[in-house]
Amino acid sequence: MKSIVLSDRIAAFNTGALVIFVFIFAFRFILGLYEIPLTVVIEGFMSSNARMGFTGRFISNIGKSSRFVLVKMLYTVVFDIVILFSVYWLFELFNLSVVKYFAPFIIMLAVLILLTVRYTFIAMWAPDAVLRDKGVFRAFGYSVKKSVRNMGSIFTTFICAWTLIIAVNMLTGIFTFGAGLILTLPLSVLFINFLNMAVYYGKTGRRYYTDANTVVTPPIVSDSDGDRK
Repeated sequence: MKSIVLSDRIAAFNTGALVIFVFIFAFRFILGLYEIPLTVVIEGFMSSNARMGFTGRFISNIGKSSRFVLVKMLYTVVFDIVILFSVYWLFELFNLSVVKYFAPFIIMLAVLILLTVRYTFIAMWAPDAVLRDKGVFRAFGYSVKKSVRNMGSIFTTFICAWTLIIAVNMLTGIFTFGAGLILTLPLSVLFINFLNMAVYYGKTGRRYYTDANTVVTPPIVSDSDGDRK
């Protein structure tokens, strides 16, 4: 009888874990479908000051978006595991006599740096997949290569961006009891995607509009990829 109850509990736990996993996977997959069509809309706005509808781009790019999200989830899951284990290990700092007072700041700094590294490597992934119509894996390889070559400037850009995003969302969450996050979280996502495109344009030397009458052309410096940066 005891073994039957134990086996039922194990089965219930496994079922619950599977349901949670599927829910998280499905949620992240559906949520991630926005990136490719949003990148198309941003690219149209930056390259020719065009106004494109998001819904139409979402429907027309659903296949490419699905492939992109599935591959990107593999990348993000790996980084999520790294961040999780890093935070878990850093919690040991609370057991040290003097360092424990600085442990929260050290943990926050570590998470900030890891988030920055995560987004630095994929800053040009979606833009390259859209602008040069590359496959998901080729665009990922291109983004990593270009990011490594320009690590200093891109890393600095994203660490400033994530510091600002975390600060704004924390303050908004505290002073509005979480209600304001309904506005600031989507704006943070939009900001990161605009930043990705700005980084891509800057490192490949593409012309872009700052307003209806002004076009910016970055300095022309050819590299081995045939880009201008």
